[in-house]
Amino acid sequence: MKINNTKTLEEMLWVFLPSIAQIISKKMDISLKKADDIIYNSNIYKKLEDKESKMWYYPDEILADFFINEYERKELYGV
Repeated sequence: MKINNTKTLEEMLWVFLPSIAQIISKKMDISLKKADDIIYNSNIYKKLEDKESKMWYYPDEILADFFINEYERKELYGV
């Protein structure tokens, strides 16, 4: 999928972030709501929103690990 504008990138994030939230929820044994909070309050999410970072190319499992590691290091910006 070619990412050529912010709207397209936002639409793409809405498609694959739920599966990443499910992976986080399962790995950490937490609710989907808590997993969503981890995602949306992370620096990783900010990088995903940056179309130049191309982080959406990483597999869901790896992205989930990025979010979990950031959470465990207490580096979330919104918490």
